[in-house]
Amino acid sequence: MPTDDAAKLAVIEETVKNLYELVNSGPSVPWDQSIRGRLHRVTQYIDSEDKLSEALRELKRERTKRWTRGQQALLVAFGAVSLATPYVLLFFHGSTH
Repeated sequence: MPTDDAAKLAVIEETVKNLYELVNSGPSVPWDQSIRGRLHRVTQYIDSEDKLSEALRELKRERTKRWTRGQQALLVAFGAVSLATPYVLLFFHGSTH
């Protein structure tokens, strides 16, 4: 370990330079392949995923608003009555003659 301040400063500068090159992957590596580039891409993927998740939650809320369980049950009941009506009418019409 260096003892004088100039030598310590030189070691710190070299360490910072090495870290900078490590993060940027050096001059021969394209930016999108560097650590910063990959981190940026991951951040974009996470942001996109967050937007998709919010869109899905909104779609689910909208769907829930459109047809509540009570409305669905009422729709099934009306459908059953609609299906049964002709047979009930035939039964009563046939029994009166």
